[in-house]
Amino acid sequence: MPILAGDIGGTKTLLQLKEGAEVLFERRFDSNAFATFEDLLATFLDQAASEGLAALSAACIGVAGPVEGRRAQVTNLPWRLDADALAARFSIPRLQLINDFQAVGYGLDTLSDDDLRVLQVGRARPGAPRALIGAGTGLGEGILVWSGDHYEVLASEGGHVDFAPTDALQRALLAWLSERRPRVSYEDIVSGPGLETLYRFHAAHF
Repeated sequence: MPILAGDIGGTKTLLQLKEGAEVLFERRFDSNAFATFEDLLATFLDQAASEGLAALSAACIGVAGPVEGRRAQVTNLPWRLDADALAARFSIPRLQLINDFQAVGYGLDTLSDDDLRVLQVGRARPGAPRALIGAGTGLGEGILVWSGDHYEVLASEGGHVDFAPTDALQRALLAWLSERRPRVSYEDIVSGPGLETLYRFHAAHF
């Protein structure tokens, strides 16, 4: 039976049914088009069933937001996920929720050289820590630490750390943003919505 792999983001949600490395069925959804993840998943599974794909053996879903035990909150959506409730409703024997950048971290070693673009040449050290960062609807961060014979991926909500300016321009940006919101995080600047924020700041000042 296939495994469900999912990636929930504030803008889009990607779902796949897989057996081994083979993708059997895949869909991309506008996250904001659904009131709950349950509604989205029901739509996906109905579409899969129409293709003759029904029962699942397991599911792993990456969530853009904090995961605490068997529950998760999507940061930029009003979605709360409960792994046990999802497993029961959709008859999935094993279902795990993980942070989306944990999922990215576990997938790093599956990338080939063709999947990579080098921004700054360096020399990798075996077993050295690895850092992850990625901007989308929000700002995802994570770290990988060596644990004997494999990497452990540590989830992080580091994008919500307070923005700390380092020069006059950044201090002006912080002052401008502070007039418009109670606190300013890195995610407010380094993200899809952050690009619009930076444009409005520069349009007002230059």
